[in-house]
Amino acid sequence: MLHRMSPAARFLVFMSLGAAVQAAPDWKTVQPMLAETCYDCHNTKKAKGGVDLERLEKEPSVEAEYALWDKVQHVIAKGEMPPEDETQLSDAEKQQLLAWATSALDAVATANAGDPGPVTLRRLTNAEYDYTLRDLTGRDYGLAKEFQPDGGGGEGFANTGDTLFINPAQLDKYLAAARKLADHATILPGTGVVFHPQRVGMRGKDQVKGQAQQALYVWYQKMSAPHL
Repeated sequence: MLHRMSPAARFLVFMSLGAAVQAAPDWKTVQPMLAETCYDCHNTKKAKGGVDLERLEKEPSVEAEYALWDKVQHVIAKGEMPPEDETQLSDAEKQQLLAWATSALDAVATANAGDPGPVTLRRLTNAEYDYTLRDLTGRDYGLAKEFQPDGGGGEGFANTGDTLFINPAQLDKYLAAARKLADHATILPGTGVVFHPQRVGMRGKDQVKGQAQQALYVWYQKMSAPHL
């Protein structure tokens, strides 16, 4: 949008943004307001609602305490805090405190935009395992039906990383599935790896030699056909 504006309009936008940044009060300005109206109930010894603001007196630590300050901003904006029987903020003080909270929270959100936070390294779900084998082999063997059921996370999703760990029993199931899958595969010159619907089974040396010779014959025919 900015590149479509005239130079004068863009100058006004940047001046407005600069003014907004300058208007955001400093922590040292709003801290005395919190001390006067909040510390009586929200201190280290008497933390009502589990909220201790006094411990953040010297440094608000907005990034580490984002949820706390977001809650503080919310209850002050709705007029729920301070309670009616406690010292109240003036309108000017309330606006100043909310301006600081909004600016501080927005700065943290902007700095971490696009960051999902820690992501747990996880295994494939049973369904994803079968889908992956189907994509790789072109056949649906349904080997994951022998696996342990996937656990569901608190969010109700089966692919929550914190629940998709590998235990020794799960690893044994993976190895057994790999052996079963290998029983369906042949590796021959000219054809490469081919997966069959039925188990190939054990083959003797003569059978392997015959299949290899047949595969080589077919391959030579294909390679020489364009030159005939």
